[in-house]
Amino acid sequence: MTNLFSYLNDWGNRSFRELPWGEVDALIAAKISYFPWNGIVPEDFSRTISLGQAAGELLENKLTAAQMEDSRDHKLLSALMKSRRFSPLPLCGFVSRTDDGMQKQFAALCLRAGKKVVLNFRGTDDTLVGWKENFNMSFSAGVPSQMEAARYVNTAAEQLRGELAPCGHSKGGNLAVYSGAFCAPAHQERIKEIWNFDGPGFIKKVTEKQGYKAVSGRIRSYVPESSVVGLLLEQGEDYTVVKSSQSGLLQHDPYSWEVEGTRFAALRSVTPASRLLDETMGDWLAQLSLEEREQFVEILYSVLEKTGAKTVSELSDKWYQTAASVLFSLHGLDGEMKKAVLYALWALIKSAAVNFLEEL
Repeated sequence: MTNLFSYLNDWGNRSFRELPWGEVDALIAAKISYFPWNGIVPEDFSRTISLGQAAGELLENKLTAAQMEDSRDHKLLSALMKSRRFSPLPLCGFVSRTDDGMQKQFAALCLRAGKKVVLNFRGTDDTLVGWKENFNMSFSAGVPSQMEAARYVNTAAEQLRGELAPCGHSKGGNLAVYSGAFCAPAHQERIKEIWNFDGPGFIKKVTEKQGYKAVSGRIRSYVPESSVVGLLLEQGEDYTVVKSSQSGLLQHDPYSWEVEGTRFAALRSVTPASRLLDETMGDWLAQLSLEEREQFVEILYSVLEKTGAKTVSELSDKWYQTAASVLFSLHGLDGEMKKAVLYALWALIKSAAVNFLEEL
């Protein structure tokens, strides 16, 4: 199986003059945004640090490096340090902000590749508030991170010259698209491509706006064959289906995406199961008004908050306590709230049953 590491091994010593920036480079850039660059990559845009030097400092910082539990993250940082293609690239503009009150989880940084300014937006982290913000996208035309992403592009564009390329994986892909669609028109003209890797879509209020329509032809969207996240909500553009070495939800992992030469191993379509889930979720949301979606999300989040967990990992580690707390909280809801939850769940089950029968 060939993947990001194979690509770096085979092509990592080619300069961007020898091999122009491509889709696999963009996924690597999107993955870089997940690393904890606090105190290493400058927050302003006037100072830079090379990717190789920053990666070295991150690996040397045992406390920070310990936050990266996936050994493949260490392997990627080491490979980037050695790569003639990536090591010299300047990094700047790193910001990371989480605000429980605003229900916002946002992080981004800039990477320069020649005249190209790649604006990398981090996807959802492990915090519950980060996931709550994802849920809010099902009824909101602009969650806090989306609006901050547009401001981030405006700020970067005012200080950096060159072609702009918003980029991200998961929620980061959604932020990349939103930032390109709703940044200042003058900066939007400098955007040649927007890289969206398995990012969720938007409600119709967003895709019908002129800003979105203006950049829709420049969006490069990629989803794995069993995509779940990347097919949620409205997708206003075509997407490339990528072969993955994993199955189900685990295909969301960028390390599992397979590469052929300098491009992804592309497939003709997503799996029937992925298509069925996409249809089911679409039909379910269509049955709920934006107000009903908001009410359902608020109730669900309030129930999860009562478990005392701050991260998804904490919910998973103590799943038995979480389940008991959720059941207890649902039992304690008043009549109208309980009715809203039961209605939403009933609509979901009905949509799943209808689509499953149609598939048969």
